[in-house]
Amino acid sequence: MPDSSAALSAMCEVVVGSAAGLHARPAAIVVQTASKLQAAITIQKDDGPVINARSIMSLLTGGIHQGDRIILRAVGESAQDDVKVMADLIAKELDEGTEHH
Repeated sequence: MPDSSAALSAMCEVVVGSAAGLHARPAAIVVQTASKLQAAITIQKDDGPVINARSIMSLLTGGIHQGDRIILRAVGESAQDDVKVMADLIAKELDEGTEHH
């Protein structure tokens, strides 16, 4: 029987695009987006702690800055799609005052 667990998880590396890093408004946008997705999303910088993408406090204290390479991991039935949504979001400038969905 094939192992279906691989289909339920996804991972990618992304460079943070926001000038403020994942702090303040960009962190709030990341948390809002992650909260709407089915998969559980985590963020990790280097060998630092694994951060729940739905936790504003964890993101604010994570020390993630513009240009940092982070690892996104998603676990759940929509992991592949959800990790792509988050990667595309985090790679953008999120502090322009424009509406993001």
